[in-house]
Amino acid sequence: MPNFRDFTFIVPALKGYQLAEEIYRHLDNIKVGCIHLKSDTCERLVKSKDLNDINFETILIDTKRHYSDRGSIKETKCGSDISMFYKGENGEEEVLWMEVSVRLSAKHMEPSI
Repeated sequence: MPNFRDFTFIVPALKGYQLAEEIYRHLDNIKVGCIHLKSDTCERLVKSKDLNDINFETILIDTKRHYSDRGSIKETKCGSDISMFYKGENGEEEVLWMEVSVRLSAKHMEPSI
């Protein structure tokens, strides 16, 4: 098996709960670089230094809560573009897009059997 250096996989326009859930399930070391949020009153871009309590797992939890309050995510068509949400001190905001970095190491590059 070749010896791979570490790689960083960057998803610059991640929108869609199912894709985010798959990334979270299969990859480690997920870092949100920046996130574009929209509420009823405004839009804002939050950069990495200002993220504080916003992280990938929090967004998945808030999104799951959003859809469970309004109906099940499972009712949507598999592979469809499902918006994600973050609920913070500004209330609930839709995640328009976010930049996500995932550090990949050689263990992720090995074929699974």
